[in-house]
Amino acid sequence: MGDVYRVEDTRLGREVALKVLKPEIASDPDRLARFRREAQVLASLDHPGIVSVYSVEEADGVHFLTMQLVQGTPLDRTIPPDGVPLDRFFDVAIPLADAVAAAHERGVVHRDLKPSNVLCAASGGVKVLDFGLAKRTGSAELEIDRDASTALMTRQGMILGTLPYMSPEQVSADPTDHRTDVFSLGVVLFELATGRRPFGGETRGELMRSILSDPPEAAHELRREVPRELAEMIDRCLAKDPRDRIQTAREVFHRLRLIRDSTSRGADAATGEERERSVAVLPFESLGGSDGAAFTEGVHGDLLIRLSKLSGLRTIARTSVRRYRDSAAQISQIGRELGVSWVVEGEVQQAGGQVQVNVRLIEAQSDRQLWAERYRRTLTAENLFDIQAEITREIAASLEVRLSPEEEQRVAHAPTASLEAYHLYTQGRISLDLRSESGAQRAVASFQGAIRRDPGFALAWAGLAEAVTVAEYYDFPLPDAAPEAIDAARRAVELEPALGEARASLGIIQAARREGPPALRELARAIELAPGHAEPHSWLAWLLLCLGRPERALAPARRAVELNPLAPAFRVFLAEALLVAGDAERALEEARRAREIQPEYALAHFTEGLVLHRQRRLAEASQALERSLALVPESGTPTRSEIHAALAVCLAAAGDEASARDQAGRVDAPASPFSAGLARASLGEIEQALLLFDQVAELHSPSVEELRYLFPEVLDPLRGEPRFRDLVARVNRSWGLQADGSLPP
Repeated sequence: MGDVYRVEDTRLGREVALKVLKPEIASDPDRLARFRREAQVLASLDHPGIVSVYSVEEADGVHFLTMQLVQGTPLDRTIPPDGVPLDRFFDVAIPLADAVAAAHERGVVHRDLKPSNVLCAASGGVKVLDFGLAKRTGSAELEIDRDASTALMTRQGMILGTLPYMSPEQVSADPTDHRTDVFSLGVVLFELATGRRPFGGETRGELMRSILSDPPEAAHELRREVPRELAEMIDRCLAKDPRDRIQTAREVFHRLRLIRDSTSRGADAATGEERERSVAVLPFESLGGSDGAAFTEGVHGDLLIRLSKLSGLRTIARTSVRRYRDSAAQISQIGRELGVSWVVEGEVQQAGGQVQVNVRLIEAQSDRQLWAERYRRTLTAENLFDIQAEITREIAASLEVRLSPEEEQRVAHAPTASLEAYHLYTQGRISLDLRSESGAQRAVASFQGAIRRDPGFALAWAGLAEAVTVAEYYDFPLPDAAPEAIDAARRAVELEPALGEARASLGIIQAARREGPPALRELARAIELAPGHAEPHSWLAWLLLCLGRPERALAPARRAVELNPLAPAFRVFLAEALLVAGDAERALEEARRAREIQPEYALAHFTEGLVLHRQRRLAEASQALERSLALVPESGTPTRSEIHAALAVCLAAAGDEASARDQAGRVDAPASPFSAGLARASLGEIEQALLLFDQVAELHSPSVEELRYLFPEVLDPLRGEPRFRDLVARVNRSWGLQADGSLPP
């Protein structure tokens, strides 16, 4: 808009900055009004983090501002490719958030926050500049035009402002308020921490779609020095829906200070202590005989749910810890095997209308008890949930994990007032954890019973959604998941929109139904609400692979394994993500670890075979695939046709054409035309492969998505063929994407 000069105010004997509006802009009434509005806004603000305006002037038709002279460097010139050091991050981030909060508290929304509009003063601190796009809260003039940054277009059609830092509502030309600055502040903090922006694209349209739809990668996955609690706070700022963000810049300011303080304490602590707190809650012992076993499982499960909602604590999932029931393993061994620093153990006794819970928190390496408590209450639902909330708070306090106000609410929440409904819910979880068809059917009956006793029990509705899906399509949910499942998941979300388990159940079923963009949103929200819940992390990884975003699948796949290290399926998803990312050695480690955890798991052997094939260890690959074929049930995952197709690819690569043709002939082409086409392509029968790809109409198997990344040497030569491109376009559209794989606007 103008040129800035360093000048001397001869009347007051001080140096000031003179911002002179360019003549061609001064002749434009809209831009001149914008220039004057900037002066008015700045004049209303008095804060050390905001540049001060002294006067707005006009002389001989020249419009200019006199402003505070600040010597320093724009922030965008100080960010290295891998982000700034952590102490420097807080030195910039905290005063920046303070300045933005101060503007908001005076009713001013900046709407163009970006590193080039932040000056790092030579004297220390930061100064926020360029309020030309700012608006006052409640300004009728600017509310009518909805968003000046979109409505004020240059003659070249460029949006005024900087697109990579715009909020989704700015990109969509929707009404904006102070929360749009919270989003832009999150983008700046992400870039400060990692050296890169959270959203990208080759074109402006791709960048806009990314801002509107793509979940950002976790900052601590891009740079391990970034504390997880900081990464999760930034992620909250970047929520697509303004209602889901941290609501004020002042809250961002306070959280940054708390994270800085806790990080400093962690740095001062003994070396070798991991920054992220990690705990495994071992299955509690029941002191009430066989009748109390289910009740004890419920107490244990509910405590895990509450702990999973804490962003500063990594809590190992029940699937992994239940392996240590009745185990003779030492605490230190359990800590090493699960990768945690602390272990919780305890006992539950239910008798005579009373309940007693004994709990101990133990440092795994030293076997030193940090904290212990005994709780004894009259047995009511309210008292039971109060006990578990108290235990959660005590564990968090002992491990110096600070609870945000939202986390405190989630920890204190009582899911139901009916003890009977809670017992039925517990029985349903126990049955569902068996991960068998009969167990899922029993779980459906238990959850339905819980809902009859308390129709407002959102956790029971979420459990019902999961159980119906498993019961109807055991081993792998398919796209036409039962209507009862999706209805139950939606009911759970309606009852408790902030319940992570409800969001997770809805997102998982949407993923199974190929509702790609909605599933992305729900799974991301589930992770935000319950960051320690492993399931949505793993499903998000699988979904990103299927949606053609394998580079984004690695972070959630890793996190799922961190939270549930003994779940073989999670190891398989991580192996696939690593393989696509080009790290075959690590992929092989994960596939074999999955096989060690569950030797009869056909998918682990299958994935091991795919990795060995990529490494050109073809004989070993064929052996692994043969083991998978021997183990897979008739309707299991992978399908027998997928295994035969993979064997055909391996044998063809090894030069054994006769055996490869034999395996290709075993593929059920009418049921699995994609697998049949893959096998034929490996034999060089391109036309036959394309004919088979033409027949891929019912896209019920994930192989269409996943195998196109796992066998690139077979499919890459076909990518220029119009008929193969048509297959990819149909796959993309079946997921709710555009034909080119991009997310819808």
